[in-house]
Amino acid sequence: MAWPAGIRVAVVVAMIALAGCSGIAGEAATSDREPYGVDEPIDPDSSAPGIDGIGHSDLDEWHDIWLAHVGVLERESYERVVETTVRDDNGSVVREEVSRTVVAADGSLLYEFERTAVDGEANHTVRTEHWVGEELSILQRTDGESTTVETMPRPSDPASTFPVQPQSMFASVNESADVERSDGSHVVVSGAGDVAPYHNVTFAASINEAGYVEGLGLEGEQLESGQSVEITMRIDGVDEAVALEAPTWVDEVDSDE
Repeated sequence: MAWPAGIRVAVVVAMIALAGCSGIAGEAATSDREPYGVDEPIDPDSSAPGIDGIGHSDLDEWHDIWLAHVGVLERESYERVVETTVRDDNGSVVREEVSRTVVAADGSLLYEFERTAVDGEANHTVRTEHWVGEELSILQRTDGESTTVETMPRPSDPASTFPVQPQSMFASVNESADVERSDGSHVVVSGAGDVAPYHNVTFAASINEAGYVEGLGLEGEQLESGQSVEITMRIDGVDEAVALEAPTWVDEVDSDE
């Protein structure tokens, strides 16, 4: 199929993201999966359930797919990485964000978020880590030389977290392609329009046969500033054994109490 120029960029970004890369606090889980592509279409009868032929008029079906996405992840261990780059009118990077969430099958999770604001040659980085264990939910925030730690309520299930509003994205889908990769059948969908909280968006996403959105590449504009934004998301390691350990700073907090 022929992809518009903006969507081709998003597809390439998504393919790179799905190949795996390092997390922001040490090596993230790597994947030996091949990047998805659209050069090996499969029989539509073998595509993921409920996706065949879907367009923006099929929101009821998309709702079912989103529920399936959440349903798979809330029962499994996995790692999700989201990278965001914001640029000004001149194309210069003004902000970069990386978030990494690792969820274990026992419900423990580690959320890491790093934001770097770029002002000329000066960079300002703020880093947040949120550890959720069996009995403890605690957050550490580091801003320059200042570090604060506070207990926090357990967050809502991260399975329902997504870089953009799912319904808004699904309503903007206008093309889909069935793809066969070494790890099974996939559907690559693409679209354009206003996708909350952004506008003038082009995007491409990959949904695997297990039923969850495993990768997303998106380009658009921020509503208030008009600055351009690029987002990639990948989900890896679903149903793989994950043994999370609390960061060392959590142990230090426990010992001080």
